[in-house]
This record gives sequence, C-alpha cells and structure tokens, in this order.
Amino acid sequence: MVDSHSKSLFFRSLSTLLESGVSLLPALESLAQQGQSAVMAEQSSQLAQKLQQGHALSQCMRGLPHTFRAREWSLIRVAERSGLLVRVIAELGNSLEAEHRRHLELRKMLMTPAITAVLCLVIAMILPPLALKGLLDFLCELHIPLPWTTRVLLGWSALVSSPWTYAVLALSFLLGRAAAPKLSAFDWQESLLTKIPMVNSCYRLWLVTGFLHCFRQTVQVGMPLLEAVRLSQESLASPYASRQLDSLQARLREGDSLAEAFAACDFFPTCVGSSLKAAEENGQILAMLNQLISLFEQDLQTRMQFLAATLEPLVMLWVGCAVGFMLIATLQPTLSLLEAL
Repeated sequence: MVDSHSKSLFFRSLSTLLESGVSLLPALESLAQQGQSAVMAEQSSQLAQKLQQGHALSQCMRGLPHTFRAREWSLIRVAERSGLLVRVIAELGNSLEAEHRRHLELRKMLMTPAITAVLCLVIAMILPPLALKGLLDFLCELHIPLPWTTRVLLGWSALVSSPWTYAVLALSFLLGRAAAPKLSAFDWQESLLTKIPMVNSCYRLWLVTGFLHCFRQTVQVGMPLLEAVRLSQESLASPYASRQLDSLQARLREGDSLAEAFAACDFFPTCVGSSLKAAEENGQILAMLNQLISLFEQDLQTRMQFLAATLEPLVMLWVGCAVGFMLIATLQPTLSLLEAL
C-alpha cells in the first residue's frame, strides 16, 4: 500500500492541474512524467492508460487496490456523478495529509520511549556478563556471604550469558506462534496499543478522529449514511475499530437515526451522540462533524503531549533504578571486603 503522504501529493497536484483548466488525461500524463514520487508517477501512468481505454477515473483507481483504498475510489465515483470531482480530489489530498500528520504524531509519541526502553533492556542484558564479568567472578571466588542484591545480579549474569536461555526463549516463541492465531505485525502492534494504560485512550481517540474525518467526507458528497459508515470503517484498517463499529452499522440497518446509532456505539465518546442529535434537529450535521473533528484533534494533541511528558520521566526513572541496583550490587560487597581488611 502506498503511504498517505505520497497519495496526498498526488491528489493535491491533480486538483491543482484540474483547477487551472487542464483536462483529466493530460493532468495524469503530466504527473506520470513529473511526479514527486516514483511510485505515484508509475500509478499515474497506469491511470492514464486505463483512462484512454474509456474507463472512468473511479474504475481506474479501483483497478489499483494496492494504491487506492475503497474509500478513495468510492468518493471519486460519487463525485463523478455529482459534478464535484475537482473539489473531492482536493479534499482527498487534504484529508490524506492530515492522516499522515496524525500517523507521525502517534509514531513520534511512542518512538522515543520505546527506543529508550529497548536500549536499557539491551544494556541490562549485556553489561553484567561483559563489563562486570571480572568483578563478579572475583566476588564469587571470595567465598564470603554476599548480599541479596549481588546474588540477584550474579544469577542474572549467569542467565543472560547461557546459550540455553536463548534456546528456551526461541522455542517458546515458536510454540506460541504455532498455538496462537496468526497475527500480522499491525495486529500485534494494535493489540499492544489497546492494552497499555494511557496509550489506549490516545489510540482510541486517534481512531475516532480518523473515522469522523472520513465520515464527513463521504456524507459531504451525498453518499448514503450506511455506505458512508462502512467505507469510513474500512478506511481505518483496524480490527479493533471494526469490532467496535459493527454495532453502528447494525443499528442503522434497524432504522435508528444517526444520533441514536452513534450514542449506542461504545466506540465514540458520549458527546458525539448528543451533539449529532442536536445537529439532526437543526439540519447542521456537517457543521457539527467539523466541530467534533476540531475538538477531538485538539484533545488528541493535548493527550499526546501529556503522555509524552509522562513517559519520558518514567523511562528515566526505570533507567536510574536499574543502574542504581547494579552499583549497589557491585559496591556493597566490595566495601564490606575493604572494611574487613
């Protein structure tokens, strides 16, 4: 699948050319020759070839499933019928760019603490058997009572330096993979994100914001509500969100109003249902969706900043505790030996 940033550049460049009066086929041919992304230049060339064969743009995009998602070609299909093609292409570019920014913010929030924690774990595994090996061997040869901290460090050093430890870990991993259901890397990451305290609320709000972005776009071009919900759900590509949103589609099929369906779905904050109810009464659903998106984006930004500010001290505290434990475990018997002399 092509990344959101490359597709955003493609749609925004295409909308600029169309707004300047260039017809669709020459615009695609121009992007194929001058595209900023090599991948999208190739896709533009394929779209132009299919367009010359008499296919509509939405049909051409549907024939490239590894590049364009169902939400994108469905919006283009509706835009072709309603005469809003240029506007929808521009909005697709903007929404994909916003999606790319949300991805970067989430990755930035989690990357620094995760890298720090992994480095600390690697250091904790390497330092005792390598850097402290001589000192630990010397303490073992003294045959004197050792404090519990030193005994724990000696046991950890023996454990991480033994090849049997890694053999058992590898075997356990293989058995776990064979016994557990097959999960992709994304499924595994999402399962982890939904179980970590504080992170799970940020990730859920991130999914809600992405869903509302897509839902607003599909409703704006006149797509039926049930189809708009289905496409918005698929656009998230999240098994966790899909399980939560199945009830939303079911309530709409049963004849519930939009506000009632959203209020009954536990995936959304309670304010979504009440806000949409007021919007339905006033006929201002799109305006209310824009306000909700803006509100959730601000809330998500605040939560991410708070989470980043909280995780960094916790990781540093864990690092300090690990280093302090190693210092106590090595210095305490050494000081006791010096006092005995």
